[in-house]
Amino acid sequence: MRSIGPHEYDYLSYPYLSAGADMLEYALQHLCFTGALDLHYWKVAAHPKNPRPVVRLFLARGKTGAPRSLAEAFALSLVPPDRPINLGSCAFA
Repeated sequence: MRSIGPHEYDYLSYPYLSAGADMLEYALQHLCFTGALDLHYWKVAAHPKNPRPVVRLFLARGKTGAPRSLAEAFALSLVPPDRPINLGSCAFA
C-alpha cells in the first residue's frame, strides 16, 4: 500500500471543508520535499522601469522521476520543463 501525500490527507480529513488552493499548496510543497521541484532564490529587476534588484523565489523541475498521483502530476504540469517560474508574477499567463 502506497503512502498518501499531505494534499490527499487534507482532503480525506475534511472532504467538505478542503479547499482547492490549500490542496494545490500542499501538493507543491510535497513535490519540493520529494525533489520533483527545486526552489531557487534569484535577484531580478523589480520592474522593467525600476532596475532595483529584488529577491524572488523561483520553482524549477527537479531531477526525480514521475509523480505518484494525479494531483502531483497536475501540480507538476504547472511548471514548464524548460525554464523556472516565479509565482509572484504572471507566470501562468
